[in-house]
Amino acid sequence: MPSFKNIVLALAAFAQVTLGSIIPRDDADITAPAHPLACGQINIVFTGIPPRHPLVTKEGFNPDMIDKALRADLDIITKAGYNVRIVLFGPEEPITTLAENMKDLNWDGAGVGYGVRAANADEMTIRFEDIISLYRQHVPTGPFMFNSSPSSGFLPAIQRHFPLKTNCAQSPGRNLGYVVVCSDDVCKK
Repeated sequence: MPSFKNIVLALAAFAQVTLGSIIPRDDADITAPAHPLACGQINIVFTGIPPRHPLVTKEGFNPDMIDKALRADLDIITKAGYNVRIVLFGPEEPITTLAENMKDLNWDGAGVGYGVRAANADEMTIRFEDIISLYRQHVPTGPFMFNSSPSSGFLPAIQRHFPLKTNCAQSPGRNLGYVVVCSDDVCKK
């Protein structure tokens, strides 16, 4: 029969291992994997609002600038060695729009664009919550990543979580798609 002392020591060891993996420490980078990864191994999905959606202009952003920034970000991320898909849809579309665009791959990480997170609209707060819930189902162990402004890219967040062991200029990642789901009557061309 185990002694009281052994039970206490076992519980203490269990607590240290368990809590040590979820409580941030100053001396450890908890976001990066222990071993750097190779080019083209990481699949990332991001979502946001279509550039031509009325919410974009309502929030004071230029649709052309947003479209250009998103497409440039997709190019920068793939050239850096990551596989990425961007799925853009407004709150009038069902959340299953995102789920349908995620079912073909295993995703290592996921992100939500600034427009969704910063929108001053109740419907977007609900959409943000729905996106996070969906990501929990489809990317259960991967990190959720965020850009800091509509014109800042996601690459710094990806590199924080998934550092690559080499420059990927000769073996870039893949563009897995720039998907925009928005009816013509909502998103004016």
